[in-house]
Amino acid sequence: MSAPPAELKLVTYRYGDNTVYVRAPPTYKAAIELARKTYSELKYAPEDCFKFRIRIQAKGRSDWITLLVGPHAWTEIIGGIPCYEIIDVDLENAS
Repeated sequence: MSAPPAELKLVTYRYGDNTVYVRAPPTYKAAIELARKTYSELKYAPEDCFKFRIRIQAKGRSDWITLLVGPHAWTEIIGGIPCYEIIDVDLENAS
């Protein structure tokens, strides 16, 4: 069975202690807009402060590592992660 297209895939956004299932945003900009709509406290956060991270178990390793997903890698990463994968939403350098 093949993976669903990214626009039909559900992922889990996590901000602090709050988690919610959302449709996988197809672009980094859409990911930011979805985070703003999902978490009211992020509504006015500057776009350049958003950071998205996923945890993976790298081949040949038994431990899990956290990776930052950059804007240019978003589309490929979101298309390859499993349904319901947790995407941590963080703000950095927000005033």
